[in-house]
Amino acid sequence: MLTITTLTLGSFETNCYVLKRGNQAILFDCMIDRYGSIDPILDELKDSNLQGVILTHGHYDHIAGLNFLYEKFPVPIYISKTDFPYLKDPRLNLSAQITDPLVIDLEVNKIEESTLKVGDFTFEVFKTPGHTPGSLSFQIENHVLVGDFLFKNSIGRTDLILGDMAAMKKSLAKAMKWPDDWYIYPGHGPSSQMRYEKKQNPFLKPYR
Repeated sequence: MLTITTLTLGSFETNCYVLKRGNQAILFDCMIDRYGSIDPILDELKDSNLQGVILTHGHYDHIAGLNFLYEKFPVPIYISKTDFPYLKDPRLNLSAQITDPLVIDLEVNKIEESTLKVGDFTFEVFKTPGHTPGSLSFQIENHVLVGDFLFKNSIGRTDLILGDMAAMKKSLAKAMKWPDDWYIYPGHGPSSQMRYEKKQNPFLKPYR
């Protein structure tokens, strides 16, 4: 059975997700900053075999814990090919504007829209650019982890560096084709369901 646990971490209240199936686990996004601790992640993973860390996009508040985590769990890390440069560029990942410049100098697997298998988990990967050029969403069963692409009643910002409203609109049109029973797990705020978002999210209204 698949379980999904939400860990809301750091000063930006980033949602990191731990997916478990049997004794295996996957971590989506990894936020640890000077105001937080790695302990919630370690506690959640203590009885599991972590298979990998998947990043929805390359912004600071979703990658800041990678260097700490890798010391404990040297597992494969995945990010979109397009957002890979964010890991090594504090200007792109926004850390230069927020705190000490952050560089992730780890081996990272670059992925694109495809089917991704990590351990016993298989995801359909969708390109959902707009918030960043390489933002990805990951669907497993009737769950889709969307990062900062889509929120309950809202969408991700496109006014940050390399944000693109035209690309966001295309991504929203794509999301309108997702099944109503898919649950969405955003990078911030509460989870939702596509049935609700199609009816209530004002940013999806033009695509109904």
